Amino acid sequence: MNCAQRLLLRLIAAAALLAPSAALAVSCISVASGNWNATATWESVPAGGAAGCDGANGTPAGTPGPADNVTIANGHTVTVTAAITSINVSMPTGNANTTLTVSAPLTVTGNLSVVNTTATNNRLRMVDVNATTLAVTGTTTITGNGNAAQSRRAELRLTGAAAVTLNGAVTLTSNVNSRIAFTAAGTLTFNDSLSSGAGTYVGGPTGTTIFTSALATQDIGGGGAYQYLHLQVTKAAGTARLGGDISVAGDLSVNTTFTGSTTALGSFTTTFNGTAAQSMLTLGGATNTDFYRVTLNNTTAIANRTLTINHDMTVTNLLTFTSGRILTGAAKVVIPSGSTVAGASGAAAAQRFVAGRLQNFVAAGGPTVTFEVGTNGAAPAALGYSPVTFVFSGVAVGGGSFVVEPTAPADHPQIATSGLNSALSVNRWWSATTSPQLTFLTVATPSASTTAPPAPNSVPAMMLLPSAGLAVSPSPATSAGVSSTPSGAVSLP
Repeated sequence: MNCAQRLLLRLIAAAALLAPSAALAVSCISVASGNWNATATWESVPAGGAAGCDGANGTPAGTPGPADNVTIANGHTVTVTAAITSINVSMPTGNANTTLTVSAPLTVTGNLSVVNTTATNNRLRMVDVNATTLAVTGTTTITGNGNAAQSRRAELRLTGAAAVTLNGAVTLTSNVNSRIAFTAAGTLTFNDSLSSGAGTYVGGPTGTTIFTSALATQDIGGGGAYQYLHLQVTKAAGTARLGGDISVAGDLSVNTTFTGSTTALGSFTTTFNGTAAQSMLTLGGATNTDFYRVTLNNTTAIANRTLTINHDMTVTNLLTFTSGRILTGAAKVVIPSGSTVAGASGAAAAQRFVAGRLQNFVAAGGPTVTFEVGTNGAAPAALGYSPVTFVFSGVAVGGGSFVVEPTAPADHPQIATSGLNSALSVNRWWSATTSPQLTFLTVATPSASTTAPPAPNSVPAMMLLPSAGLAVSPSPATSAGVSSTPSGAVSLP
């Protein structure tokens, strides 16, 4: 062996002595409750003489670090008090409450797993992110068991202003006790799909959930107990689709990648069930959002019982009004062929309707079409349901669309020259847009808002005011194909 070879061996030996033992991953299992960075929290030498957490590369030595796998054992509470990185973090099942409290930033470069398959009731195994950040690169799996009364929960919880980012697929095993829950303000971002089924998602009271992914298709978890507060879809491309029924108690903000309509996963319902005024907002230039079914069930004070949309909402199967009204502004609610509206009402304690522009499909032939519209306000008469029904004639094959918008309660500005009796007028008027040109024969409107009581057996008359001048219709109202933007007012003869 020459001098050069001897020198090389000495350098290799020296490097081996200087190299940190943490370069090799070890498995750290908790043996007591305590802080993550306390050596007393972790098993030193497991049975059988295998290396315990002594070889881990955390700070201080003997605590889990970036190259290590972590297991939170049954009955322990381990608290992250300083920023740390680990590979995999798991919480296997057991019969005692077990918690990983994240009070400082935690990065998991592998997978996160929380499992509670115990037969003991009222047990909680939980990762609690408390006003800090958690990022998981791999998959996240939450597995509870039993029924709601048995409460054998596995849970990822966001407490305070927590910010959690889950980059891999997320599975809430199909059980009511498999849970993700917010207890206060926080943000949870999914960069992959969230499973659907019988799991539980509690997005309130002030949490924001964001779906954003480079995947071609991203699934937004849904099921009987998926309750979002503020839900945002910010994917740059591809499709974000519902995986089940969802409820939104706050604002829904979407871009062009979102579809709430029929997908390969099925046909689902989006329920807006807030306890304050809600909005459907556009991100990234969306001009229309499709839904299969929409249910509006907002239960705040009646003056604020609203869903405001700033772009078109198309409902392809069923729009149900349970409580509240949709405010359209310059946008519109679109009811295409095959879809219907249910539950609209003008009862004083209800006020369920589209407050603004409603587009209905008009089928070929001579259909009768009702527009469940009204106006918004703090109280009657500004707040009022004023539906209008059109009987069409001679609609060509393929049908067309008809958009109706009511105005605030008042006589039409041109009623004095209309030939209608302003003393007996219905104090409301509507504007309408057709595409293509449609002909309607009669118009039926409510007469409860007339200036004076109607005469027995009287028939309302309506005038049509196309954009290019004044036209007066006989009673019952007739029109020879109004194709521009007409408006109408009604009186009793």
